[in-house]
Amino acid sequence: MKKIKTLPLPVEAAEPEESWRAIHIPVWKSNLFLYVGPIERFYEHLERDCMWPEDEVDRMRAKHKEDATYLTASSFGLDGDVAIWSPTKLAPETLVHELLHAALMLMRSRNCEDEEALCYTLEYLYKEATK
Repeated sequence: MKKIKTLPLPVEAAEPEESWRAIHIPVWKSNLFLYVGPIERFYEHLERDCMWPEDEVDRMRAKHKEDATYLTASSFGLDGDVAIWSPTKLAPETLVHELLHAALMLMRSRNCEDEEALCYTLEYLYKEATK
């Protein structure tokens, strides 16, 4: 029997690869922000780069569950901008799940119940998020 050579596992997990992306949504005149990385940096980006009000971000921090895997949030004070956070790269099916939350938030912020508009919005967000 041939012996298989193995490599030792790292003692500490590497920091997650961080990425930050803004997607403008012309039809809704708003933005979707996608962030992968530590949750505290997500909040910093929302305040610094997205100009979300500090009190709104603080409310989000307070409501965040420690065991939450992902977070999709909307800032209704800023034309319905939406942000998605994940600690690691999203699998395609999880990305679609979170983008649907985002699309629904956008639709609610505009009091729009049109199913076709929801479908086109989700399609647009997915296309832009996977470029």
